[in-house]
Amino acid sequence: MARGIASGKRLSKGSWSRMANRLGMPRISYQYHKLIMSELLINYFHDKELCSMITNTLKIVTLFCLVLMLVGCSSKVDLLETEEGFFFADGIFFAKGIPYAEPPVGDLRWRPPVDMVFDEKLHLYSEFGASCLANKKKPFSSVLSEDCLYLNVWSPDLGGKLPVMVWIHGGGLSNGHGNVAGELLAEKGVVVVSLNYRLGPLGFFAHPELETNDPNFGFQDQISALRWVARNIERFGGDPERVTIFGNSAGALSVDILTTHPEAGGLFRRAVAQSSYIGWQRHFMQKLHDDTKTDFSGRKLGIAEDQAISFVTGAGIESGTSLGKLRQQDPILFTNQQKVQILPIVDDDAFKVDHFGCVRDEKCGNQIDAYMTGFTSFEGQWLSRRWLADDKNQEWIRNNWEKIRVVYRDDVQKRVELAHARFIGDMMFLNSSHLSAVANFQNGTKVYTYYTDAGIVFENGDKIGTPHGADSNIFWTQEYDDKNWDKLRKHYYENLVNFAHGRDLVGNGHWKAWSDDAQYWQVLGDDGDNAMPVMRDRLRLTEYFYNRTH
Repeated sequence: MARGIASGKRLSKGSWSRMANRLGMPRISYQYHKLIMSELLINYFHDKELCSMITNTLKIVTLFCLVLMLVGCSSKVDLLETEEGFFFADGIFFAKGIPYAEPPVGDLRWRPPVDMVFDEKLHLYSEFGASCLANKKKPFSSVLSEDCLYLNVWSPDLGGKLPVMVWIHGGGLSNGHGNVAGELLAEKGVVVVSLNYRLGPLGFFAHPELETNDPNFGFQDQISALRWVARNIERFGGDPERVTIFGNSAGALSVDILTTHPEAGGLFRRAVAQSSYIGWQRHFMQKLHDDTKTDFSGRKLGIAEDQAISFVTGAGIESGTSLGKLRQQDPILFTNQQKVQILPIVDDDAFKVDHFGCVRDEKCGNQIDAYMTGFTSFEGQWLSRRWLADDKNQEWIRNNWEKIRVVYRDDVQKRVELAHARFIGDMMFLNSSHLSAVANFQNGTKVYTYYTDAGIVFENGDKIGTPHGADSNIFWTQEYDDKNWDKLRKHYYENLVNFAHGRDLVGNGHWKAWSDDAQYWQVLGDDGDNAMPVMRDRLRLTEYFYNRTH
């Protein structure tokens, strides 16, 4: 409120209510406040005593407002609640913990989400809802529950018609939450929505008795949240015709899958996949599985039903136990069995066997206006350790080492493990970004690609690059404040907000759209324009290994 007064803006209905609350006036309607003021003014010229009282009162109010102006210039505004039930702090309206679907508990466990009707009188809170039950070893949140289908909204202008940016969190489909500081992005001129979705065995579970053909309940939750946005975001100043979905890692994987999901059509117009691994491993339903399906290293891909039964037997439950009885069990029994990252399940309806072919086919994929994808320069810093812990993967590296050594020779000279890490990161994320860029471009979608190379990881004074997830952290915190983080944050805020608005992207000057004959990968987080000269050999090598098994 103090910002509105300081800038000389006319007080709106919401601004009047907020100022009235700050002045200790009762929470009554805007119209009633106007009626009181009208009666006072009518009697102003007929009652000298009243005239004197109003004059003195106005002096006090004016002085108080001046104090508020000074406070507003130097400190954060206290939390206020508007007449409409929204909350307001530091120039941003928000509401948290809004249920977008019925709690997926009891008989609704392992079923498609049931959309909930939004009620402003019941569903607006100032605190986050619980995060979804996650991997027990490294939960990202201290408040976990199976009842977790909540979203959050931040808006700089409830009366606007602003682009909407819907954040889908990462965490390997087994961890994470949408409880972020959305105001940091909303203050750039967009409405921000974040959400929770079912994770691990509760979100991705291909039990043979399922009543649905799609066992990816986490993706279905995301679509339910997007339906909520389509129905309700105008109340928050958002334009339902200008929705951008964006996410990092598993959130980016989700973005890519939603571009072809038959239930997601028309719910968004733009998509940003930050470090997606859509071209990496996945599980197949039994009906689609055969021995020819392998990853780039020749490893056979898993059967989704087998994994589901392993979650059951690992919990000490008989494999033949009915799905109805499994729904009565403590959900912790299942989430505790999760040992590794959850993989998306190919059912050839929601998640296609030939995902990239579906993207290319305008009759299969969902039509969008623009698509952005990219990866970071050192994605494999942590991820490669898990992959290389497998003896068969180590053998594969040894058998193909000469090709890898030549391309990653600079890393080899520093430390062989750096070359391993960068290569595995490229196979997982560079390859996926390139495959998606090609498919979307061939479908006629405008495509932008990037290569993030901020100086985050150093070794013996040499810049190694940007690790996986660093470009997610900068959106939701200001804790990292050195020049490298600041440049990375500036590039992402500026360009993703421009992307959501449909404006030109700037990068370090002018960010060109991607095309088959002019592959432009904008450098972010550092100086430079097209990263293609730096990444050309790496891209060719990842294509070579991927094409051997596809």
